[in-house]
Amino acid sequence: MRAGPVAVAALLGLNGCSLAPHYNRPSTPTPADAYKEAGEWKVATPADTAPRGPWWSVFQEPELDRLEAEVTNANQSLRAALAQLEEARAQTRIARSNYFPTLDAGASANRERVSINSPSYVAGKSATSNLYTLGGNLSYEADVFGRVRNTVANARYSEPNSPRTTTRCAGSTSSRNSSTRRSWTTRARWR
Repeated sequence: MRAGPVAVAALLGLNGCSLAPHYNRPSTPTPADAYKEAGEWKVATPADTAPRGPWWSVFQEPELDRLEAEVTNANQSLRAALAQLEEARAQTRIARSNYFPTLDAGASANRERVSINSPSYVAGKSATSNLYTLGGNLSYEADVFGRVRNTVANARYSEPNSPRTTTRCAGSTSSRNSSTRRSWTTRARWR
């Protein structure tokens, strides 16, 4: 019996192993009836990633619409949040790339001239020589103990938090701008 097929079978068997502990979300006890208000009670369903739209348009002020567009375009916090979202998505793509083989290739060319006074110079042979080198490397890491899977899972876990941050940042900026504009307008009317 040959050792090659046995080794391949053993590697394929170990490929399903993962040393990382499986995460089980802890159970949360149901709140007692005493905490429910009298009337219709329902569990909260946050919609942080839902688009809010131009809610300030209810004020019907063109100046406010212009200011909102200006603030959104110039908001550095929003730009930073969008950059963090792009970074989280890029990290997930980088982590997923470890599932595939890596191919490296390289080439080099050297031209060298040996001095006539050098001890390595051979009379009758050209003093100039060319050296061309072409190389490559193909490698693949079998995910035997789940390192790649766990890296991808970790990258995916950090990704969903970023859109919520971006949406909250945009909403916060819009509400701050609108409330400031409304207070200025109100003060101007009372004067």
